[in-house]
Amino acid sequence: METKKENHFFEIARIGKRITPWWAVIVLSIVFLFVGQFPGGILFYAVRYIWADQVAEMSATIQGLIQAVLFVALYGPIALLVWGWVAWYEKRPLWTLGLEVKSALMKYGRGVLVGLLMFAVAVGLLAFPGYVTLEQGDPGLQGVAALGGVLVVYLGWTLQGPTEELLTRGWMLQAIGIRIRPWVGVLISASLFSVMHILNESFSWIAALNIFLVGLFYALFVLWEEGIWGVCGMHAAWNWAQGNVFGFRVSGTTTLGGSLLRLKSIGPEIFTGGAFGPEGGVAVTVILLLSILATVWLLDRKNKPVLE
Repeated sequence: METKKENHFFEIARIGKRITPWWAVIVLSIVFLFVGQFPGGILFYAVRYIWADQVAEMSATIQGLIQAVLFVALYGPIALLVWGWVAWYEKRPLWTLGLEVKSALMKYGRGVLVGLLMFAVAVGLLAFPGYVTLEQGDPGLQGVAALGGVLVVYLGWTLQGPTEELLTRGWMLQAIGIRIRPWVGVLISASLFSVMHILNESFSWIAALNIFLVGLFYALFVLWEEGIWGVCGMHAAWNWAQGNVFGFRVSGTTTLGGSLLRLKSIGPEIFTGGAFGPEGGVAVTVILLLSILATVWLLDRKNKPVLE
């Protein structure tokens, strides 16, 4: 009888001496999030509320730099905590979390293109019935004048999104998939990813559903690609496009650095997402469901079953 070959994404984790118990992964993930973001959270609060007026008067480039520094302060410690735990307890290198060097640039670039395309299609779904409009804001924070800030802040997104992927898809999905079953890792990592956003402004049940679906799609894509480079690129590009290309809120948060366009939702909140941004609306739900179906099809073609 032929033995099923384990997904390469799980195989590389076995290089280490041990895998963290599934329950400890969940507990430690929450601890890493709160402990890691505490110092950066103080800086974030100061920039957003104490120095808000001064920051608002700065150029797009300086704002973009400030936003990038905030991302480093908020997410850098989380990445270091995950890396440190894997190195100390599991006795394995960082690349075994799905960050192999081979074809890394190609996979990351592909992810960036997919993320940009997905969000552009979501904007198209909003624009078709006339549910978005182009508004005029501060000329220095919009269009060509904001290009410097838009480009600088992307560097911050390349840490923010990938850190969440390192935690939820790179480590959690991998460890729980090995300890229990891959499909359990997929569901738990997607669920925690949604819960991570529960304190965001204007969070709603549709936002919770959509972020769960994002997590589900990313997890399936990881199993198809057998690594996390693609979803790192996808996550960074999606958030950047949402906040600094099209000018929407990103999961309820307004980003600094300006935007190339400044779009405003004017349709029903259930469709547009309202104050949470497009991630809180049905238009994004449609895109995510189609993306999940496409990835399941790709997994089937590659003969990579998920429900093992």
